[in-house]
Amino acid sequence: MNLTNVLHIVGQALSVPCMAILILLMAVTVLQMGHVLIEGFFEWKHQRIDSIELIKKMTGKSQGEKRKIIENSALYPNEKEALSELFEQENLSEDLRRAIAQKLLEEQEAHYGKILNITETVAKLGPMFGLLGTLIPLGPGIVALGRGDTMTLSNSMETAFDTTIAGMISAAVCSVLSGIRKRWYTRNVENIEVLMESILQGEQL
Repeated sequence: MNLTNVLHIVGQALSVPCMAILILLMAVTVLQMGHVLIEGFFEWKHQRIDSIELIKKMTGKSQGEKRKIIENSALYPNEKEALSELFEQENLSEDLRRAIAQKLLEEQEAHYGKILNITETVAKLGPMFGLLGTLIPLGPGIVALGRGDTMTLSNSMETAFDTTIAGMISAAVCSVLSGIRKRWYTRNVENIEVLMESILQGEQL
């Protein structure tokens, strides 16, 4: 058995795993579409938050009142938790509180980054596996064409087009979802950053 035969066997053996991965990517895409629709409902409510107005509303209030305002706001639970944790460090030095605030802000970014990573990964892998699923059946199809077997060629071409479509659709949809999420998450991080800065500057929540 020469190297060419080995490569052929390996290439054809990857056909089923490639198709399975493409089906998985499409399933993930459908799930993420549902998640974004749900997120969209909460973001519609969340985008009405004006961090500056929220700071003004809490200025002059006692710590307990300010925490209650935060809890009753439309901020996300993870954002409320971060602000509450920063509140609890009021007895530390300013440098330590800034370091803690930076860490909490980075945790917020990491939280959103994990969610974005799902759709961004699908957007990258979709075209790769779509191309792989296109090339794998073309080899036997071209060989069959040389033998005059047009039926095998037709089946190979059908598989090649189907895998290309699956990969490109998954990538395109997830790319759009990532763009939408980035806009939402950037605004959310900016809001929490402003609120944290107000605490550090003495305009405590």
